[in-house]
Amino acid sequence: MIDARIALVASLAAVGLGCASPLARARLNAAEAPSAREEEARVRLAKVKCSRQLAWLFPGLGQICQNKPDEGAALAAVGFADTSVLVGGIATAQKSATLVSAVALQDAWVYGIADTVLEEERAQRLRFVPQDTLGELAIAPVNRRILSKPEVFLGLLAGVAAGFGASALAREVGRPHFGDTPRIFGADARPGLAYPAAGATFATTFEHVAIAEEAAFRGLLQSGLARSCGESCGWAVGSYIFGGFHATNALFIDDPDQRKRYLAIGVPYLVLVGQYIGGIYWKSGYSLATAVAMHFWYDFLLSVVDFMYEPRDSMISAKIALPF
Repeated sequence: MIDARIALVASLAAVGLGCASPLARARLNAAEAPSAREEEARVRLAKVKCSRQLAWLFPGLGQICQNKPDEGAALAAVGFADTSVLVGGIATAQKSATLVSAVALQDAWVYGIADTVLEEERAQRLRFVPQDTLGELAIAPVNRRILSKPEVFLGLLAGVAAGFGASALAREVGRPHFGDTPRIFGADARPGLAYPAAGATFATTFEHVAIAEEAAFRGLLQSGLARSCGESCGWAVGSYIFGGFHATNALFIDDPDQRKRYLAIGVPYLVLVGQYIGGIYWKSGYSLATAVAMHFWYDFLLSVVDFMYEPRDSMISAKIALPF
């Protein structure tokens, strides 16, 4: 399974870096002519044969009902894969593997639901609705057109450095343990296997996380608020809700003092992260791909640094903790 994950990540990188997909821009005012994707959504929804509410049952069912069979099949395949890993983690009593697969399955489910709502909003030609396809979001983290933007790569460098500092304060991280024998999913492993496996696990997990959370918090929440109370309001309120939602990570922190520090330091910092990503989303014409790329690389790089710093005590090593 690890080899398959590495192959998947390498394939996505090759596709994304080999091209520079243009960014899909949302409708910014009601007077604009309908875009091709808005018209496609209207035609698809005129022929629906089942309710999008089926999206609540399993990833992909909503897309199939909305006449997007390819996206539906892809989401369903991801959902089944995540479910299989989750069952395996539970059967072997491996807490970290169970957590990672549960997060992935949850995010596939969240995206499946959010996308059905966005599809209806596209068909209605509402303002600020992202126009990105699932395929464009999947390769967004390796899209050269996005990564070449100074506000993206410079923001990421500053954000990851600040994020590691905030995470260290929230957890009272001690001296670094570079060079210690890595521990992954409860077992010691050779560095030549552990680090590529950790990277592949982080990549697939945060691909799920970035697509789902950005579809929900930026695509649905920020854009919806922008329509109802203005774009500045949507950006500000959406960022606070994004940061506040991550307070639920405290449920996975066993130590009471560490939990308090996370709520006092980590959550306010994540509000700032939400403001930055939300600002990028707004200024890029509500391109969800840009926000997904930012979110993915922030989580991925922070987790890689954390794993290198403490190779025996990360989210995929031995404990359950999501300090970011």
